Amino acid sequence: NLDFIFYPIFRTINELRYFHRPLLTLPNYHKSWLCIELSSIDNSKKSIRTKSDLTARYGEILLFEYSEQYPVLLNEIGMFGKIRTYLRPQYFKAHTTAFEVDYGELIYTHASPFLWPIPRGLNIQTMENNMFIAPIYRQTSLRNEFLIVFNRKNGFSIRNIDNIFITGQQCPLMEVPIPQSKRVNLFQRDLLQIYIYRLFLHSNEIPRRIRIDDIKRVFPRLAESSIRKRLKTSANFRRTDDCNSWILRDDFRLPTEDEICELIKPEFCCAYASMAAAEQRLKDVGFCEKYNMSFEDDEQSNYSPELNDEILQAPWNTTRAYLGAIRGKYLMQVFGIGAKTIHKTKINNDLKHLRRAVTGTDADLRRLQLKDARKLLLKFNISEKVIQSLTRWEIVDLVRTLSTQQAKEGIGGGMVKFARGVKHLQAQQFESYKDNCLRQFEYQNRLFTSKDEETTDEDSSDESDENTQLLDEMSQTLENLLRQNKTMNTPTSLSNERPKMLHLIRTYVDNQGQSYQREEFVRNNDSLIQAYIKIRQSKSDQFIKAYYTLDETERETLKRERRRLQEQLRRVKRNEARYNQYEKQQILLQIQQQNLALIQSSEASKLARLPSSSSTNLKHSNSILSNLQLSTSEDDDQSSSSVS
Repeated sequence: NLDFIFYPIFRTINELRYFHRPLLTLPNYHKSWLCIELSSIDNSKKSIRTKSDLTARYGEILLFEYSEQYPVLLNEIGMFGKIRTYLRPQYFKAHTTAFEVDYGELIYTHASPFLWPIPRGLNIQTMENNMFIAPIYRQTSLRNEFLIVFNRKNGFSIRNIDNIFITGQQCPLMEVPIPQSKRVNLFQRDLLQIYIYRLFLHSNEIPRRIRIDDIKRVFPRLAESSIRKRLKTSANFRRTDDCNSWILRDDFRLPTEDEICELIKPEFCCAYASMAAAEQRLKDVGFCEKYNMSFEDDEQSNYSPELNDEILQAPWNTTRAYLGAIRGKYLMQVFGIGAKTIHKTKINNDLKHLRRAVTGTDADLRRLQLKDARKLLLKFNISEKVIQSLTRWEIVDLVRTLSTQQAKEGIGGGMVKFARGVKHLQAQQFESYKDNCLRQFEYQNRLFTSKDEETTDEDSSDESDENTQLLDEMSQTLENLLRQNKTMNTPTSLSNERPKMLHLIRTYVDNQGQSYQREEFVRNNDSLIQAYIKIRQSKSDQFIKAYYTLDETERETLKRERRRLQEQLRRVKRNEARYNQYEKQQILLQIQQQNLALIQSSEASKLARLPSSSSTNLKHSNSILSNLQLSTSEDDDQSSSSVS
């Protein structure tokens, strides 16, 4: 049941900012003593049918703590989750009846639901639902850990905590939509339609009627025209003396509650909430335009310098990348920057296209011309003297060797097409990718299954050993990161410059008209820092205040005006380029005409010398012809005399 109490339609900015860690509001008891009831475990209720059954006062309770700072997807209240234990036997025909689990079901498998393989003889306990699958690790609860449950009717109650789990890296099974995409618009339309149907179902008047103000109060961001468009499909507008209302049409049948629940799945509500929270975080940081990275065109990889880490870690990008990696379309960056978990991004996919045949194409080294091969070697920073001392086939062999080495290092570009041994490179890259995934999984297992307690300032006996181990792990993570960066087509040169940081102090005005300030820090984002500095240096305080006091419509008009001026400037530049091209063509045409005139004059001078030589040739030909006639007449006389 898609209850709007558990699935809120509209969230404020503060609710989106604290989406993963909601603020707890408790009544003020002025530090007085309270009587707290000790709740007992009652497992008599097996099914949950009403809202009152969703309570933590009774029954067995399990607590799950997410290890990620911002989990990709979160369950809402009342959604289910299934605990499964995957066990891979040590041998193929092993005895599998002795293993027992406390919660969930046991599954014997030789395949893995994750990107990494399950080692033999190891069992992995997971939390699964329709949105994600994640490994969980049971922790030992301490004696001083307890749970306080607050109820408005019954007050406070206290419970012991026996079952605590840590949820590891989430592996999504569905995709989070991109902000302002078609899927989001369709979801908002269906959500509005569901709310309209429920208002009509709860109406006690005859005929059933609702007011548009009740809808606008719940959907403040939707335009009134969109609401009217949805209302026209099931109701007619009628003006009355006291209020204007929409009356349900007689020929329209209201859907039942089961039919309404089929319109939107609860999982998509959770994905929409995750998208809205991530969008608000990006807006707070300063990203307002480009939120997503393109995965459609394999030739144009939009990963890397243009997109920041905050955008790459957005849930719509990470879920899409992970699902693509599960289908075998992408490989993923296992070691993320500043994180110990998997950082899901698209990598350079140049090696994917090298499986095609190269014979008969421009990548065929047998058809590579010598001058082009020399130019390629010059791009590899090989001196001209060395190139001149090599033969043709030695140059070709050097081009193939350097291109193959460049492909091994993961450097893209036009040189990769001359590489050879691609199948071996792909297998080697995939094997290293699986090893990195398994190494990251083992690190996660070792971290969450550790029984060591956290050290304090007083307990410093093993501090040096722990620091040494921590430094070793950090160095190993750094080495893996640098090794992975070589295959991600990213520069590996380390800069000695200190990371830049910008300190911002923003002034806001609340609803009561009082001003307050808030501090923000922008780190490791040179483009955003330069943009802030440029605006502060080039614009006055009055302009900045005037711009931020504008409403959304005025800002949209300014944006449209700026786009119009940019388009006009673009047309002027295009016309200037066309005019310059036309002038170049006219100059070339004049040069061609001058060359043609010179050629014609030279031919005319040659023809002027031709008569003298032609007369001598005519005389020579006439003499030859007369000699031939004399010879033929003599032959005729001799033949006539012989006949007589």
